[in-house]
Amino acid sequence: MLTWYVRPPGDHGESGADERHPIDLVAKIGVVERTISLPAKAGALFPSDQSVCRVAARPDDAGATGLLAELTFSAGGQSGYIIDRESPTELAVVELVRADGDCRNDGGSDRSCVRETKRLGIIPIPRDLSVVEQVVLVEGPTRESRYRCGD
Repeated sequence: MLTWYVRPPGDHGESGADERHPIDLVAKIGVVERTISLPAKAGALFPSDQSVCRVAARPDDAGATGLLAELTFSAGGQSGYIIDRESPTELAVVELVRADGDCRNDGGSDRSCVRETKRLGIIPIPRDLSVVEQVVLVEGPTRESRYRCGD
């Protein structure tokens, strides 16, 4: 189970108010749990950008390589995190940034907006483990709710 914990932006010390959401990724495999604190991100969590809302479009085939989970914030571009299965026994945690605006090449034709990625770490897993993802919004010290993809 991969769980993204997204906390509300708030006051973070001397620098004053911060519009970024602190994020933790918790990977639970059996009784073993690993928490990875990720750099905070700013922006809105639109359902159309979240892999947890598109699970039917991207089912997890145990052992298949490729994108398994994505948490994307939109604010003048997109930034967030993806989880890639790099091998049957490894998941990669990757930070991503996509540019916003007019995405045309020098010749004037359309092209994909620039996507920058940075690999942050590896999560070792048992061979061919199926992965389940969820997003939890932390609303206070004792209040959490699962992210809703829409009604």
